[in-house]
Amino acid sequence: MSRLLIFAAALAATPAVAAEIEIEVQNFTSKNGIARATMLVKNTSNETIRDVYIDCAFLGRDKRAVGIGKANIRNLPARGDAYTDASLVTNDDIKFVDCRGIDGSR
Repeated sequence: MSRLLIFAAALAATPAVAAEIEIEVQNFTSKNGIARATMLVKNTSNETIRDVYIDCAFLGRDKRAVGIGKANIRNLPARGDAYTDASLVTNDDIKFVDCRGIDGSR
């Protein structure tokens, strides 16, 4: 079975929607050398998603990627949601975050 990539992007705290997964960055901070994005991830399908892999690119003022933070959610139930966060240790001035999810169960 081929893998289906499901993308959801979030700049700052803007919600984004893609196919079966919605990712909304609900909190974004960058202080004391740690950038952190806290996300609400929703499964809009009628099936449990076994694995959701999330990569968050942390971006500087010029919207160029400084680094990637990762998150994983296991067994996201049909029509369910979960909170998770991704972080990056950096001394760079992080201003934005762009998060994308991959449905790893396909």
